[in-house]
Amino acid sequence: ALAPNVRDAGALSATLPFAAMLLAGLHAALAVWIRAAHRRGVFAETVVIIGATDAAERFVRRARKTGDARIVAIADDRLSRAPHAMGETPVCGDIEALLAWDGLPHVDRIIIAVTQRAETRVHDMIARLKTLPNRVELLLDYQTHGVRGRGVDRLGGAPMACISGRSRNTGRALVKR
Repeated sequence: ALAPNVRDAGALSATLPFAAMLLAGLHAALAVWIRAAHRRGVFAETVVIIGATDAAERFVRRARKTGDARIVAIADDRLSRAPHAMGETPVCGDIEALLAWDGLPHVDRIIIAVTQRAETRVHDMIARLKTLPNRVELLLDYQTHGVRGRGVDRLGGAPMACISGRSRNTGRALVKR
C-alpha cells in the first residue's frame, strides 16, 4: 500500500529496518542520558530542610544518592546544638533567616524534619511557614514504610505529609499530559 511498484517496495524494505534501529538507538541513548542526569540531580527539586536532626541527615544522604532532591540549605532554630553542615549542605541559620533569604522563591519544597516529640515547636514552625507560597511538608518517621494516604507523598524514599501548598495530584497530571 505504501509502495505501488517493485522499486519503491525494495527501497522501503531496505530503509525501514535501518530507520527503526536508528530510532531505537536514539531512544536508548536518550534514556541513558536522562537516567544519568537524574542521578546528578539535574531534574531534582530544590529543598530547604528545617531541623538539623538525625532524620534530616538520613534524608540528605538518601536524596544525594538517588538524585531526587537538591538540598540547598538547612535551617535550625537551635543553632547552638546544630552541626555546621550535613554532608556538603550548610546549616545556615534559623527560621527568621530563612524567611529573609532572597533565594526562598526559587525553592520548591520546605521540609520540616524536627522530631515529632517537639509538637509545640512544630506547630509554631508550621504557623510561620504556612503563609509562604512554597510547598511545606513534614518529614514523617523515616523508618515508617507503611505510611500511605491522600496527603502523603514520597521524596527520596521518605514519607512526607503535605502541610501547605499544592499537593501532588496524579490524576490532574495525567489529564494535563
